[in-house]
Amino acid sequence: MESSEHYHDLSDIIVDFLDAADHRFTVNLHYHNGYELFFFRRAQAQLLVNNQVLDITDGDWLLINPFVMHTAYQLFPGSYARYYINISSTQMDQALLQLGLEPASKRSGNVAFLHIQAGSGTQLEEYRMLAIHDLYQKKPDLWQARLITELALLLTDLTQLARRRLASTQAIAQDHFRQRLIYRLLAAVDEHFRDGLSLLELEQQLFVSRYHICRLFKQETGLTLSQYVNRKRVSLAQQLLKNPELSSAMVCREVGFLYPQHFTSVFRQITGMTPSHYRKTGEKTGR
Repeated sequence: MESSEHYHDLSDIIVDFLDAADHRFTVNLHYHNGYELFFFRRAQAQLLVNNQVLDITDGDWLLINPFVMHTAYQLFPGSYARYYINISSTQMDQALLQLGLEPASKRSGNVAFLHIQAGSGTQLEEYRMLAIHDLYQKKPDLWQARLITELALLLTDLTQLARRRLASTQAIAQDHFRQRLIYRLLAAVDEHFRDGLSLLELEQQLFVSRYHICRLFKQETGLTLSQYVNRKRVSLAQQLLKNPELSSAMVCREVGFLYPQHFTSVFRQITGMTPSHYRKTGEKTGR
C-alpha cells in the first residue's frame, strides 16, 4: 500500500444510512482491512475502485474487498441515499464458516470488488440490508450475531448474483463471437469458393481450428463446408451456362472444378441433370 495515512482499521461492525438532498463531500483515497458493502438507493456518482472508475446509479450494489484502494471519484449534484456496512474480514469469515459457507477470502479470489448494477438483484437483498440496519439501530438481544448472520447470507446472495451475471455476460459474448465468426467464415468462403480455399487456410485466416470451423458451419447452415462450396459453384455454373460462348469445360474451370468429370457429377447430383442437358433445357425454354 502507498502509506499508512490511507489505511482505515476495521475492528467493529459499522452500519450506516445516509439520506441527503444533495451530497457535496470529499472522500480521500483509502483502504481497509475488512469489507465495505454499499447499497445505493438513490445515487448518481462515480467511484474509483482499484484504479477503475465505476458508474453508480439508483439500485446498485458495491462490495469492496479488504486492502483495495478506493474513493468517491465524482459525486453529481442531486438526491443521495445509501446504506453502508463495514466489517472486518475476520468477522465476515467466521460468520460464513458458522453457516457452513465458504470464507469470503476464498470466494473472492483475485477479484477486488463486486459491482452489481440495478435490475440484477431481487427485493430479498434489499430486505436483508434493511434488516441489518434495523438490528444495528435497535440492538436487541444477540443483535451482533444475528446481524453477522444476515450479512453472511446477504454476501452469499450477492456473490450468486454476480456469478449469474458473469455467466450471462459470457454467454452473450460467446454468442457475439459465434455470430462474428460465422459471418467471417461465410465471407471468406463466398470470396474464395472458386479458388479451392483449404481448411488450413481458413484456420490461419480465422485463428480457429478446422474442427470448430466444420462443426460451426454445419450447425449454422445445415451443410458441410464442401456441400456449401459445391452449391455455390453449381449456382454460378448455372448462370455461366446461359452464355453460349462458354463451353462446359470453360465453365468447369471458371467455377473452380479441376476435372470435367467431377464437375458433371456434382452438377447432376445438385440439379438432377448434366451441364449439357441443363444448357439445352435452358435454350428450349429461353431462359
